[in-house]
Amino acid sequence: MNMMEKFFEKKLLTNPNTKRNYERGVTLFFEAIGKEPETYFKNGNDYEADISKFFMAIQDLPSMSEKNRMNAVKQFLISNDRTIKDLEIWDTIRVRIRGAEPVSEETPLEQKDIYNILQYGDICSKAMFLMMSSSGMRMESLSGLLPTDIHDDETPTRIVLRPEIVKGKKSTVTTFITPEATDAYHSWMKVRSKWLESAIKRTTFKGGKKKDDDRVFPMTDVNIRLMWRNMLTKAGYDKRDKKTNRSLCHPHGLRKFFRSWLGNADLAEVCMGHKGYLSTYRQYTYKQLGQEYLKQMNNLNIFSKPVNLAGIHESLKAKDEQIASLQKQIDKLEDFKNAYLEKLILKHEEQINGKKH
Repeated sequence: MNMMEKFFEKKLLTNPNTKRNYERGVTLFFEAIGKEPETYFKNGNDYEADISKFFMAIQDLPSMSEKNRMNAVKQFLISNDRTIKDLEIWDTIRVRIRGAEPVSEETPLEQKDIYNILQYGDICSKAMFLMMSSSGMRMESLSGLLPTDIHDDETPTRIVLRPEIVKGKKSTVTTFITPEATDAYHSWMKVRSKWLESAIKRTTFKGGKKKDDDRVFPMTDVNIRLMWRNMLTKAGYDKRDKKTNRSLCHPHGLRKFFRSWLGNADLAEVCMGHKGYLSTYRQYTYKQLGQEYLKQMNNLNIFSKPVNLAGIHESLKAKDEQIASLQKQIDKLEDFKNAYLEKLILKHEEQINGKKH
């Protein structure tokens, strides 16, 4: 019985989904700190330093995912060493978890920013982030890609995001990548096998790299985020929010770059998998979508100058401002309604109290 099985038994955990979530969090923890769980509690490790390192590695995850990962790690560590429960680091993390502070304002990424950042990337990171910026896919979809999902025999290269790697896991999403992203993908696939062999030799954690991992990018989301952060630091883009110390330049910004720069808002929404978005493109075949993408894809180039989209950006900006203005009006109406209801309730209570006297 391994340590995870002992943990599940000790906590009386039987639900498959709950067990999977706990195991995912614990696996990411030991991979992030580069240590082996079977010997971790015997080697006198600096628990606070390791917990802090893991928290910094996942701080850009969505709020709920971040909380779930930290909770899984906390429960696992405490179940093996009760003294870990009293560490001060937990209080610090509780305050820092997203939701306890206002959400940081992200720095919008433009072509020149991505270009400057990728100058410090290797073959793998260039392939990953060029594919993200030219397709609008999420990092979770990127890390789950299989070679069979990528149709590089078509122009433009079509990518099929299976339901299991799409947010919500309910439907397939079709998107595309640019020729420069396709070239980067080909360059990566030429060295991928050797990279994986080398990574397996460097990994001491049993739940780490596996030779039969057939994903295009055989690594975790945490690894991808660390690669992004390393490039940010080297490129001088690792700016942080003064209150939360969170990075203002997230990998998710590549998805926003895609939406802003593609030059066709309806097409962008379809490729990003926004099912609630209604447009004629919903009725298009993947070939028709590809033809529309071909017309706009040069706008997404990073290593060659894109088309000037100043007019489109101004249009998007105007729409965003209109939405913000409408939201303010809705908020004011909501405040007025609540204030009015409060007055009615108070008046009603006064009438009731008056009758009693």
